[in-house]
Amino acid sequence: MKTIKTAVTILSILLMVTVLASFVTAQQVFTTSADNADNSGAHVADGDFGIIICSVESIAPIEFYITQNISPASMLNATLQLTAQNNDDISCNFNQVSEIKVNGNTVGTGIGNICGLHDVFYNVNPAFLIVGDNLINITISTGGCAGIYNANLIIYPTEAPPDSCQDTDGNNISTQGTVSGFLNGNQYSNADICLSNNTVTEYTCNLVTSVATNVSCGSDGFTTSNYCTTGNVYRDYTSFSCASGACGSSTVPQLIQNCGTSGFSGGLFCFNGNVSRNFTTVSCTSGSCGSSTAPVLNTTCQFGCTNAVCNIDPNLDTDNDTIPDVSDNCPTFPNVNQANLDKEIQVNDTIAPFFVGDNLGDACDDDWDNDGFNNTNEVLITTNPRDPCGIDGWPLELNVGSSGFNSTNKINIVDITSFLVPVRHFGTNVGDPNYSPRWDLVPGKGQFTTDINIQDLTALIAGPTAFPPMLGGAKAFNGPECPIAP
Repeated sequence: MKTIKTAVTILSILLMVTVLASFVTAQQVFTTSADNADNSGAHVADGDFGIIICSVESIAPIEFYITQNISPASMLNATLQLTAQNNDDISCNFNQVSEIKVNGNTVGTGIGNICGLHDVFYNVNPAFLIVGDNLINITISTGGCAGIYNANLIIYPTEAPPDSCQDTDGNNISTQGTVSGFLNGNQYSNADICLSNNTVTEYTCNLVTSVATNVSCGSDGFTTSNYCTTGNVYRDYTSFSCASGACGSSTVPQLIQNCGTSGFSGGLFCFNGNVSRNFTTVSCTSGSCGSSTAPVLNTTCQFGCTNAVCNIDPNLDTDNDTIPDVSDNCPTFPNVNQANLDKEIQVNDTIAPFFVGDNLGDACDDDWDNDGFNNTNEVLITTNPRDPCGIDGWPLELNVGSSGFNSTNKINIVDITSFLVPVRHFGTNVGDPNYSPRWDLVPGKGQFTTDINIQDLTALIAGPTAFPPMLGGAKAFNGPECPIAP
């Protein structure tokens, strides 16, 4: 009989343990480690979490939310765990906190007489809690200072919660969401994360199960057709990226074609008897560049237009020499005879077929013989301004030849060496025994200290005198002979 009673007792104990085990499951912990509320209870951080604050500060008291998802009806009990610290600067045997409340219900009156960081536990009636955000309020004692650095709400359910899954963003890759719930009695929470700079790991719910899927945020590329803006062709380009567990995109216009700038193009020309110039107008229409060109009046001509220049009055005679300007070779200098030496040489002298003259009459031509030296300088140099060739006519012709070199009617090394041998003219001044104006090809000192200097030598090989018009612009040094024999 005693054996039977003992067996019944053991069986009863085992049954009780089994029943309790079916109702008591692992604790669920809900944590807050950052400020998330202000004194009004709004979900706005006011900087009172994770630091020591005092009762006189405007951000006191300390308040924050802990979010939990267990129905109070299925809780066995609950505990609030605070990681707290009294002010180190005062005596630690003074309790710095006067009251701790959960959703307006007092659960404790202090955080202990300990200076350093320490954990304090408070029993919480499950009836004080709600599913969702639970407001925790820490009142600091008058004159006291304290800090809260972490908070846990520990809940012991009466039974294992059923498997569940909740998705806060509804499978929206553009928002960082969180999938949370219970699986086999264990609470879980998975936030969307970026797998790469263009791929997000998106957590979703498949019934009551959390599922992770890697999703591309999109392919970079053009997203519109060509369009016109600011007079040019553009097209929108969209770039996709992943940051903070959410996909995002940015779209910017990209220049496809610069249509250019409207403006004049080409030179002047005659159009409808006036001087005109083409004006090109560029435009952008329906995503394409275009242009149109039309002549624009430049100068109105009274007597017509020739070679992009207005014709002058055919009867105009500016210098009153009875020769109309249109045919006058010196329209501003009276010259009835229209004498033009270099042109006459070009036209009439059959022995000088290569001579090039100009259209200026002698009355207004400062180089009668077209040898590259103006008439005034030729007088100073002592050559004949009306004779283009020969040692007495062409200033560059300084020597007719020596030592096997034929320098007659042409310019070569002999003309250059004549500055030094047989008489040294180079480096002399007017009045010196060896000075001769014939070698002072650029009369005067210029920037030098002597009258015959480097600029006189240079006149043979460079500058306008070295390319006389009578040679048609050819270089005289080692070039063609003067077209007229001396």
